[in-house]
Parts: sequence; C-alpha cells; structure tokens
Amino acid sequence: MPIIGSRPEARYVEAIDRALHLLTALAEAGPGGSALTNLATATGVNKSTAYGARSTMREHGFVSQSEPTGNYGSARRHGHWASGS
Repeated sequence: MPIIGSRPEARYVEAIDRALHLLTALAEAGPGGSALTNLATATGVNKSTAYGARSTMREHGFVSQSEPTGNYGSARRHGHWASGS
C-alpha cells in the first residue's frame, strides 16, 4: 500500500486519500475485520484521524463493526467494491 502523502497529481485531497487507504485495509483484513489500532498502523494514519474517518464511513454504510469482536470491516452494502467484483 502506498505511503500517505505520495501525490501522483496536483489535485490531491489528503482526507480522501486517508479514507481510501483505510477502506483498502478493511477489505484486505478479510471477514474477521481489524481493530482500529491495527488499521491505523497498517495505513500510517494517526489513530484519531482513523477514528474520525471510520465514524464517517460507518455513518454512510461503508464500514461495519462486529458485535462479538469489536473489529471493523467493509460493510455488506458496499462489499462488492471491496471484493473487486
């Protein structure tokens, strides 16, 4: 996964870049999901920033949270994006 801040174009939106890195990490975590701390570490995103992005993505149906484990994963509503189909 590219490191945060690698800017391929002049019109770069860092907040969107971070959110997309988090969504990619969620998809790669598989069905078991991942803890927020692990997602932040894997993507190089500050934990508080990851928390805010996760909250927003959860509100919009992109992220779900497992009741038993507390881990986060790609929501079923948008799972077809995460699986590449």
